[in-house]
Amino acid sequence: MLEKFFGFLDAIIKEAEASMEVIEQLDILKNPEALKELVEDVTFARKLTKVANSSPFLRKHIPNADIIAFASTYPALKKMRLNADGSKFNLDTKVSKDLFFKLLNFTTNQIIL
Repeated sequence: MLEKFFGFLDAIIKEAEASMEVIEQLDILKNPEALKELVEDVTFARKLTKVANSSPFLRKHIPNADIIAFASTYPALKKMRLNADGSKFNLDTKVSKDLFFKLLNFTTNQIIL
């Protein structure tokens, strides 16, 4: 109720939209609209806001090829789908979206590039 009455929900969604722009600038997603359509979902918006502020992949400007190579070799992320030439993630399923967030939630000490 607090979120609704005091505008926290609007603030979360605006921050999620800003986070989405950062992810889009990476140009690592074949279909970024798959995430954009979920921004209005508060649970998703909270995840997106957290990821954009804390993900080493986003903060340290790690090259896309290194991110994809990491995801391809890390056991929990091997199921991530890529486009035909292997240069971008394809978020065409709920599982692929969840795995993308899992990837972005890795901490610096978990990443071995």
